[in-house]
Amino acid sequence: TREVFLYGGIDVQGNILNDFWKFDLDTKTWTPIFARGNLPMELFGNTLFSDNYNYIILFGGKSENGVNSQTYKYSSID
Repeated sequence: TREVFLYGGIDVQGNILNDFWKFDLDTKTWTPIFARGNLPMELFGNTLFSDNYNYIILFGGKSENGVNSQTYKYSSID
């Protein structure tokens, strides 16, 4: 499956978001991801990448408090 992941962003009212989404490039559909554990704060301008071992890494970005220095790892494996 060819997928793109999105975390956070800014809505049309200027609110910083903390929602997590997956976009399937083949079916052109968005699916929300409901993650557990320590979730990142509301962020925009962050980077997500896959390490090819079923993990998605989030780092960087900005929040209302400035630059985010945390790194998060999301696993689709239970």
